[in-house]
Amino acid sequence: MAHNNFLSAYDYLPKEDDVFLVDTNVLISLFTPINGRDEMIGRQYEKFIRKADAKSKFVVTSMNLSELINVNLRYEYDRYRANGNDIKYKEYRKLQEFEKELELLKSVIERQLLKMMERINDDFTNIDVVNCFSGQTDCFDFADRYYVELARKNCMKILTNDYDFSVISDVYIVSTNPKFFGHT
Repeated sequence: MAHNNFLSAYDYLPKEDDVFLVDTNVLISLFTPINGRDEMIGRQYEKFIRKADAKSKFVVTSMNLSELINVNLRYEYDRYRANGNDIKYKEYRKLQEFEKELELLKSVIERQLLKMMERINDDFTNIDVVNCFSGQTDCFDFADRYYVELARKNCMKILTNDYDFSVISDVYIVSTNPKFFGHT
């Protein structure tokens, strides 16, 4: 069911006062695509960001960066293990492969991501963390719920490809994911 708070990134024209909280799945697609699908999705969101030009702000939190880094490091660890290396994650973190990946992520964040996105304080002490646990549980993700609370509190729109946000009706969701608009 499509709500009127879902906005197509293809059609929506960003306004000067728009602030977009960029979900981690979009950051992964834009800056550290794990596969060809991520690259295609990243290009779609890159077009939207270019369309916004200097009119709007795109923001990230420390939680976004933590998720981005952890997802990528775990992905590389899983690839390392898939090549026949039976090693615990804590041991993997001591290897040169881990250090190289961490250095690459640092460079991407410093030279690309933080040049396009603004860092914001997430005002944790004023976010209703208990409210993050309310609502449907079949698509529960604490980070997603936290982003909704943060967006609600600060009148931000959420830029995401994650259909789990489909249960949200009081925050604007901007996406290229066709499921938000009744397409599969």
